[in-house]
Amino acid sequence: MAFAAMASHELRSPLTIVQTSADLISSRHDDPETVPHLEKIQRASANMANMIHALLAVTRDQPTRNTGERIALRPLVDEIIESLGLELDAKQIAVENRLADEIVLETDRTLITVVLTNLIKNGVKHGQQSSIRIDMQASLLTITDSGIGIDSESLQNIFDFGYRGQNSQGYGVGLYISKLICDYQGWGLELAPNPAGGMIAKVRFPD
Repeated sequence: MAFAAMASHELRSPLTIVQTSADLISSRHDDPETVPHLEKIQRASANMANMIHALLAVTRDQPTRNTGERIALRPLVDEIIESLGLELDAKQIAVENRLADEIVLETDRTLITVVLTNLIKNGVKHGQQSSIRIDMQASLLTITDSGIGIDSESLQNIFDFGYRGQNSQGYGVGLYISKLICDYQGWGLELAPNPAGGMIAKVRFPD
């Protein structure tokens, strides 16, 4: 944890340079061939900034769970879906955001963004011509996909640092960090097989 905090601090300065430079270039160029690449840089750097914020949050000695920030979940999920648009289109995955407009969570915006992004991306990684549905009943948020699912061995180790399942192309970090955040925030997190095929990610918030 100490190493993660130190590394995150060291990454902040170069990342800020990347973000600032990308924003500056974007403001001066409207070349249709350049814009999509700049947008990729901006999305990637924003995701990295969120991950750094999350790592610093969960490695602090003093918790900062109650930020007083009220987050409307439906528009936040819409933003995440939009940011994954290229991947969703490439894999022909349909996403349905079924969250009610009035659902609000009082928490750190960046932390909930990292968790939801990683869980939705997990459905994208294991999907092809499939679907992802986001629902919430009472205090339980579910992300259900109809992808290829995860084998039982992978499911037992899915939150371990560096663990990669048979069909994973990632580095085994996203779900590990998501679990750290949920434990830190006092949220329950689990992944379970979808009886209809695929997986169901469940996040239970305190009542």
